[in-house]
Amino acid sequence: MRGVPSAAILVLWAGAASGQEVQLRLEPAYVYPGEAAVLHVEITNPAPEMKAPDLPAVAGLVLRGPRVSNQTSIVNGQRTQTVVYSYAVQPAGPLDLWQSPPF
Repeated sequence: MRGVPSAAILVLWAGAASGQEVQLRLEPAYVYPGEAAVLHVEITNPAPEMKAPDLPAVAGLVLRGPRVSNQTSIVNGQRTQTVVYSYAVQPAGPLDLWQSPPF
């Protein structure tokens, strides 16, 4: 069975305001049928009213989550808060990512 590049199932969400930083990570690099990748949406210094990203439904994918983790650090009087939303992303069935070019 062929693995599916996990980048093929990447769902983007962004909207960083001033002073905020958003990073996306998708792990692992490949997923195989029946396995799930994990999409991590990491937000540094989120606005107090910020909620979990509302990811759109994507045909052929199952999204579960998010799991939420928070971290606050203070270094030399500088406070940094990081919130990570983690979503399990799994193909709903076999995916055929290869399409032959038209002739």
